[in-house]
Amino acid sequence: MRKYYDMSFQIKELPNCTFQTGNLAPKLSFVESFDAGLFLISTKIDNLRMDIASHILNAGSVPQHAKKIDYLEPFTQPSIKDYIGKTLVLDVSFLFSAIKQFFNKDGVLNIDISDKDACSQYIQALDKIVLTKQLLLDTLQSNKLSLDDLHGLCLYTGLSQFWHYQKYEPWEHIFFLGLDLSRDFVELIVSHKISFLGIDSLRFGHPFFNFCLLEKIFIRTEEGKNFFMQRLKELKEASTIYSLLNNNVKLYQSLNIDGNLINKTGEFIGLPLPISIESFDNMSLTYPIFSIEERDQK
Repeated sequence: MRKYYDMSFQIKELPNCTFQTGNLAPKLSFVESFDAGLFLISTKIDNLRMDIASHILNAGSVPQHAKKIDYLEPFTQPSIKDYIGKTLVLDVSFLFSAIKQFFNKDGVLNIDISDKDACSQYIQALDKIVLTKQLLLDTLQSNKLSLDDLHGLCLYTGLSQFWHYQKYEPWEHIFFLGLDLSRDFVELIVSHKISFLGIDSLRFGHPFFNFCLLEKIFIRTEEGKNFFMQRLKELKEASTIYSLLNNNVKLYQSLNIDGNLINKTGEFIGLPLPISIESFDNMSLTYPIFSIEERDQK
């Protein structure tokens, strides 16, 4: 028997974790426009940030200056089949174990920012949240799988349990933290032509990318500030996210992944909305579904 899992967040039932306040349910506006000789009425969502809801980053999301970074093959326009296929839910939640001590039960940062030692320990812990090639290979081996068998990977961080409606600064809530991907991990993904990666937190990328304006808060010494800014420079110059997007790897962010799916394989369907090939180039909302054949799962 096949069982289906909704990997999106139900905005009407569970309000979205966001930087901005707003209504619990999407608010629609109706706009009149003149097109092809006809007056038409279209709708738009006023109070829903696309990057908060479950969404996809495509190659068009890469800024112009990074378009030429790490192209391994010519860009090809994605098709519907690029968003559907056999997928492994990979458990990476343990990578965040070292930082959970710095947050309360609601996922809000719980350290005194005037405590230099605590801030230093926190920043050092953040710099170690990275997914490597070896971790992926070990998981595949333990599950008797090969990357050649897969079309995509969904990364389970466990952070989606903290997804809720409230106004936070981007540095003070655990759901906003990213996951860094090592260079060898990205090269492995690209070389095996994996079509997409998904994650159940706000974004891919090193957690330091949330701290660009916070060196005055967390870095209390000139030496510490210099280290922090140098790391940011290094991370931007070696952006693995640009490498993935430039090589046609789609990125699903803000997924809602059930913990019961850890290290299981199934069929993932995550078409962009609206379903129009011409609109696949940039960022789009998605309604992701994951299904497994229960008799094949232990």
